[in-house]
Amino acid sequence: MHNILRAILSTSISAAGSLIWTKFISRLRRSQVLSSHQARKLMHITTAPLFLATLPLYPSHPISRFLAAAVPLSHAISILRAPKTNELVNAVARTGSKTDDAFATASYGISTAALVAVGWRASPATYIALAAMCFGDGFAGMIGSTVRSPKLPLTNGKTIAGSTSCFIATFLSSRIVLSLPQFPSISTTALCMSAFAASLVEALPIQDNITVPFTAFAFAKMFS
Repeated sequence: MHNILRAILSTSISAAGSLIWTKFISRLRRSQVLSSHQARKLMHITTAPLFLATLPLYPSHPISRFLAAAVPLSHAISILRAPKTNELVNAVARTGSKTDDAFATASYGISTAALVAVGWRASPATYIALAAMCFGDGFAGMIGSTVRSPKLPLTNGKTIAGSTSCFIATFLSSRIVLSLPQFPSISTTALCMSAFAASLVEALPIQDNITVPFTAFAFAKMFS
């Protein structure tokens, strides 16, 4: 019973922190401190890592992973239920359809929830997958749109600079986190293969909030 109560308390802390952070980003956008592009990238790169930082709060109990996964999943559901009025979607929306922006934002939460529920905190694949989605895909978009480099064929405008940034950001962020004593370890070879696979998939013109993390997860599991 003590562990269940602790898991519920940890979930409350995680949910509160996530809500505060998303409202903070929305406030920065409304006050025009950030553009919609900047708000979108800030959310993309930071939200899941901040959520992962709360996982050590949870006890070693089977229910912990599912309560933790409920936090990003609940955000995703709230976005899908009201895509046109959701505060975060309005903050990060592009000039196109808000429905598309809502799906992209919700898929971020759904992927985070699924990876945490399946991999939990004992698997290095969980951290590598989320690093690929947050840092790899995030920096690929930023570097790819600002640094001039040759475009890759059949990728809808993706560039060599963006794909290289995806690999480097995924590898370095994963290596830094997994080198800490409280986190699981993985071989450099397995990490390289996972980061490389993620960078290849990120270049494809498909929904990378789903394909990138699950590709990295699968390769990390395969080679570790």
